[in-house]
Amino acid sequence: MDGHLGDQVDVYPVVTETLIKKIWAKTDQKRLDKPDYKTLIYFDDCTGQEDFKVQDERGMLNQLVSKGNHSGISSVYVVQKFTQCSTTMRVNAEGLITFYTQSETEKKYIWQEFGYDTFPMFKQLIDSSTAEPYHSLFINRQGPGMPDYFHNFKWIVPKTRQNIHQDVL
Repeated sequence: MDGHLGDQVDVYPVVTETLIKKIWAKTDQKRLDKPDYKTLIYFDDCTGQEDFKVQDERGMLNQLVSKGNHSGISSVYVVQKFTQCSTTMRVNAEGLITFYTQSETEKKYIWQEFGYDTFPMFKQLIDSSTAEPYHSLFINRQGPGMPDYFHNFKWIVPKTRQNIHQDVL
């Protein structure tokens, strides 16, 4: 069921290439009259859908991730596992929020994309930030240099490697 909530929110139950193209075209059209017009697409737990994890760089979601910002489109992906997103999605992500995970493999993938220093040090950062229920680690890699790290949105690690110690929290 397609839903429309007010003048600014549309809800769609399934992600398809046709739908993404439609939203993209609508945004481009609106930007002709309003150059500052922006669109946010929020994908909630869509990884089981056919068009979601297409590794082909020409796939519509990969195009959206790598070129949508030029059309004023931002996107948020809520997934159960980091690796459920395509490589293009992970490489182009400007931020990540993670909660507790037992999976050493998932932690290593996050470290490879968003980490610093050694894996054991980064693993300690993830584990200590997410040990309590509802606690999170937010990694912001907008801008040049090393990402910023936040525990429950409180800054915890400097952008440079100076003064990074084992006890980061």
